[in-house]
Amino acid sequence: MYNGDGNRFSWQYAGSGGTALKLQYNGATKDLFSSTGQLGVGTNVSTLNNMLNVQGGSAIGNTYYAQVAPGDGLIVEGIVGIGTTTPTSSLQVTATTSNATTTIEIGKSGQSKGTCLVMYDKAGTVQYVSIQAGAFVISATSCR
Repeated sequence: MYNGDGNRFSWQYAGSGGTALKLQYNGATKDLFSSTGQLGVGTNVSTLNNMLNVQGGSAIGNTYYAQVAPGDGLIVEGIVGIGTTTPTSSLQVTATTSNATTTIEIGKSGQSKGTCLVMYDKAGTVQYVSIQAGAFVISATSCR
């Protein structure tokens, strides 16, 4: 199938070896649909390891879909729930059961610069939160 600029789109059945259907643009695979229901977007990898595999940046939302996401990054418009189907704030992270501890990890072991959390007070003034000598420090001076 050709579009108006002379480029060719094609659907290709790839047989029973994992990938069942490919969408190609000028011979380059753009999307994959596996026989087990997995979807690959922007990838030509024939072995899909997850139900949804996206190569490159992704944007989600009514207006964010038209924005350029950071390379291999994700931008999300609206509220996000992790571990919940009914988030009530911009980002809500919960344990999957009421008998579990909710853990959020920021930074990584052995990093030399620490972690800087940027927050805004009620007046809209930026405040920086860091951990120094085992204590939380809140300052108007950047800890980045």
